[in-house]
Amino acid sequence: MSTFAPLNARHLPYLDAVRGLAAFWVLASHAAVLNAVHWPIISEGGFAVDLFMMMSGFLMTHHYIQRSVAEPWGAPMTWQMFWLRRFFRIAPVFYLLLLVSFIVGNSVGGWREQIATVWPSTATTMLRYTDQSPLNALVHGSFLFGLLPEYSFRTPLPDWSIGLEMQFYVAFPIIMLLWARVGTAAAVLASLAVAFALQMLVPAYFDAYPMPANLALKIDVFLAGMLFAAAASYADRRSAFFGSLAMLVLVPGMIFGSKSATYAATQGAMALGFGFLVLHKRIATRFGQPWIEDLVSRLDWRPFRFLGDTSYSVYLVHLLLMIPIIGILSGLPAYVGMTEQYRVLIAIVLTAPPVYVISWGLHRTIEMYGIRLGKALLKRFRPSLEPSHRAA
Repeated sequence: MSTFAPLNARHLPYLDAVRGLAAFWVLASHAAVLNAVHWPIISEGGFAVDLFMMMSGFLMTHHYIQRSVAEPWGAPMTWQMFWLRRFFRIAPVFYLLLLVSFIVGNSVGGWREQIATVWPSTATTMLRYTDQSPLNALVHGSFLFGLLPEYSFRTPLPDWSIGLEMQFYVAFPIIMLLWARVGTAAAVLASLAVAFALQMLVPAYFDAYPMPANLALKIDVFLAGMLFAAAASYADRRSAFFGSLAMLVLVPGMIFGSKSATYAATQGAMALGFGFLVLHKRIATRFGQPWIEDLVSRLDWRPFRFLGDTSYSVYLVHLLLMIPIIGILSGLPAYVGMTEQYRVLIAIVLTAPPVYVISWGLHRTIEMYGIRLGKALLKRFRPSLEPSHRAA
């Protein structure tokens, strides 16, 4: 059985910077892709989504360690409290923007067709914008869409990853119970083996996904984040072991999955950077380099906190504004004739300000209200609950 030493901090401010920059990366990548521009790394917003997943695995495990005494996973109430926290963190803004996306879907789809007329390589299925059917609303409202390839990528929102996140929340308590009973490494390897076995048993099902919206396709990234949290919780050589294992779990995806060598290498480099951040105190102490802690502490900066606070709403909102903006621009010969750099820059400059203003408003109202409502319900379930932590 694994036993953890408590981490020194409940809130890790440098992760605000990571999530904020990752959300901006997604916005910038869509500005490039919608302009038919394919630059290495910048246009690959999928890596930013991988970063979100890794961070999610890390934070869920980090918070488990913080609450492990007061909320043991062996108690059914712990599962209920965990799911309530996550639901009220994710659902309120998602439901609002899902409704908005259904209302404006046809209009946004019209601009999307205009973009594809100018740059045919950017074309996508129009069902993402025109399907306002009750069934589509039901599978998205229930968060089941990630299990259905046909519906996993069927709204104007980039919400395929939201369904994936919800699948991870369902699986997380089960993984942690296994983790406690058979050990960390065995639980991780078993989870990975189940995911790859499913892909081999029903390849047609997984091949039908337009985006990797099923947990079996991305569980390695979540597991890497969980292992980094385990590494950060130990002060002995187990820290290095779990940190190394976090990197190794990403390798089988290249052998048994659909990752190319280039994708795996880039994903590995990103994981290495993330691991450096979460283990920076261990690294600074081990190598006698105090400047490392000073460098990371600079990420606790007000603009980064703003980017972190708005990241979730930015991720969901940006395409609803960006597609019409680029759609209008694509009708201007002067814009179409510009170099790639100027087109992408103009798209970002025109889209980012209203996106961040709206996202800040959503964070201060809908997101915060949802978090407070979730905490109020938790207190009714368990009045003696420890003081709440800052939302992940």
